[in-house]
Amino acid sequence: EDLTELRISHERLQQEFRDKTANALEKQTKAETTLMEERHKSEMSSKANKDRMTTLERAHMEQSNNVRQLTESLERQKQETYYLYTSYAQVATQLEDTKVALEKEQEELSRMHQGFADQKMD
Repeated sequence: EDLTELRISHERLQQEFRDKTANALEKQTKAETTLMEERHKSEMSSKANKDRMTTLERAHMEQSNNVRQLTESLERQKQETYYLYTSYAQVATQLEDTKVALEKEQEELSRMHQGFADQKMD
């Protein structure tokens, strides 16, 4: 009877051990699967982030080049505007000088014609 009880007790303990072992293996398998899935997600996320970073760096370089080109263009336009204004100012001065000279010449011609007219009347 004691032996039977010991066998039953032993079988029960063995069954509990098997159940616990199976349960632990199942938990371990789930944990390993979860770990693999998380690693895969992490790797994919890391790759996606690297791709995004590369794209952003490329876009930043393009924008930097655009800014540089626009700055250079602006500087050229400033120089051209300065040269055009300087030329305009020179032409305006020449035009004013020519106008003054023409007015003087016209006054001289008027006086000369008046002088001829006065001589003819005398």
